[in-house]
Amino acid sequence: MNQTPTNDWPMERHDPQMTGHTPLKGKMLQTPEVIWRHYLGLWNNHLVLTAAFGKSEGIALPQEPFGEGYLGEHAIEWGLRQPPVDIDGKGTLVNRPNQSSVKLAKLLPDVPGYQRIEFDNAFSISAEANYGRLYAYDAPVSPSTGGLQGGRLVWQTERVKDMYSPVVAIADTDLDGQDEIVMMTQYHLAIYDARTGQNKDSVS
Repeated sequence: MNQTPTNDWPMERHDPQMTGHTPLKGKMLQTPEVIWRHYLGLWNNHLVLTAAFGKSEGIALPQEPFGEGYLGEHAIEWGLRQPPVDIDGKGTLVNRPNQSSVKLAKLLPDVPGYQRIEFDNAFSISAEANYGRLYAYDAPVSPSTGGLQGGRLVWQTERVKDMYSPVVAIADTDLDGQDEIVMMTQYHLAIYDARTGQNKDSVS
């Protein structure tokens, strides 16, 4: 049986295990070190432009990075981050989650404040025990935890197997006036009733 020579690179990342390593030994006599580096990425420049009839001006952009930390402090003003929401309807402001598997939305019309939808990620826990949950904040929340912990569990979905990197969206999929919860993974798409957590439809 023919075998691939040890010094060959037969496929992307070398082998089916994608190790990215080869058993080939070179003549390196000392540990390599970085001699120089150069940033190859792009800068993010945000400009405010206003109409100036009858005249025009050039804009001289700086040659070096500047204003570090500015966008983080003014992200909402520039539309780069959504403003905080009143999680419990009593003035407790919290930032919206930045995970794709978690959403804040107003789904239960008779319950004050917002509700949090979250789905487990099989990359973080066992692939055999993944669920989706909806929490309400109609009880007092703790400002020390950011308002997102300790919500009241309204429902939990049935077990979902192999829920890797779920992405959650909110949409009225059947145009009945009530939003549904759409959950997408690498392998399937499912639509859940936002009031009960029941699976309304799915595609694999």
